[in-house]
Amino acid sequence: MATDGPDPTPCNPDIFKKGRGVCVVDGVLDGSILSVDGPALYRNGVEDVDEDAPRAVLREVDGQLVLDDPDAVAVIHAVEKHNCRNTLEMNADRVSHFRNRLAERGMTADEAVIVLLNVDDVHGGQLAEVLMPGHNWQEIRDQGEIPFARGLAMREGIQEALAAFDADAATKLQEMTNVAVVVVDRGVAEVFAA
Repeated sequence: MATDGPDPTPCNPDIFKKGRGVCVVDGVLDGSILSVDGPALYRNGVEDVDEDAPRAVLREVDGQLVLDDPDAVAVIHAVEKHNCRNTLEMNADRVSHFRNRLAERGMTADEAVIVLLNVDDVHGGQLAEVLMPGHNWQEIRDQGEIPFARGLAMREGIQEALAAFDADAATKLQEMTNVAVVVVDRGVAEVFAA
């Protein structure tokens, strides 16, 4: 995070995509540092990581205990990727419809993908806004339903978007030769063959 001045220059996004943890710092907006610790407290490439050190760290933040556990986060991430299959299965009829539309338009798997985007998901909402700007999703929410953007999208643009927030899904899409279905839901993305 850049903090120099009232209008700091944006941070280099490669740091977030390719960087390694150096330390965990908790602070408040006035700049007070609450703690500096965590499982990544080493200088990357300079000091060896203690393999016996616990990866989970319990800290106190604003009077509450907070557990930082990268292994638990990885498990949750894997479960949510698995749960994306449920989203795919619930939209099987739409996937079939859009697979047929792809063929009707003479488009290939290299050109387009089928997308199922949870609009209320942090990443799905951003993609839906790009693909369907200004669409009124509130009407669907008012009916007690979760809004999903479903349709065809250009593969190259979806590939770039996935690379920004889910490298595993981006790699999977890049390697897929069949018509792909990209599900963005539950804070993750997953790629399936149509």
